[in-house]
Amino acid sequence: MIAIGARRLFLYAEPIDMRKGIDGLAGIVLGRLLQDPTAGDIFIFMGRRADRLKALCWEKDGYWLCIKRLAEGKFRLPWVARNDGTPMAVELTTTEWQLLLDGIVVQERIVLRRHGRRPAQHPVALAATG
Repeated sequence: MIAIGARRLFLYAEPIDMRKGIDGLAGIVLGRLLQDPTAGDIFIFMGRRADRLKALCWEKDGYWLCIKRLAEGKFRLPWVARNDGTPMAVELTTTEWQLLLDGIVVQERIVLRRHGRRPAQHPVALAATG
């Protein structure tokens, strides 16, 4: 079983041909993302129909390829902004990965703060009030 723990999770932001196997997906990681597929990170891919995810991971002596196919419905990817049109991967937290698998889409990163502390005011708001 793949232990996620200290591994980084990358969601490839473009649909792929879901017929690709280990070699094809490792080729995308190496050729398009310019990352080492044997570094131990987990690379997640989705097809055009958005009803399947594949996760590729290297572990000690070989690759893991895990597939999840939904019985109904589609996966929804978080919003991804590209500046230059090149393929990219978005790094996910383990919580975001679990939410994606559960069908919950995180549109923005959540900012955590302690109770009782007010967030800093925006400079425009300060200028308008002062």
